[in-house]
Amino acid sequence: MLSHLVGYWMVGLPLGYFLCYRLRWGAIGLWAGLCVALILIGLVLLGAWHRKVRAHARAAAGT
Repeated sequence: MLSHLVGYWMVGLPLGYFLCYRLRWGAIGLWAGLCVALILIGLVLLGAWHRKVRAHARAAAGT
């Protein structure tokens, strides 16, 4: 949940605003910023999942 908060509100919306209004991409810029945030959130969650699986596998192998 924290990754979504940071990803959308601190990365996606500011980036979307920049693309939409500063670079004048319009609605496409806003959606592009949110899409970039979604990709970053996915990568962060995938990394967390990978670490958790690796730690669980090490714990299972140790018993």
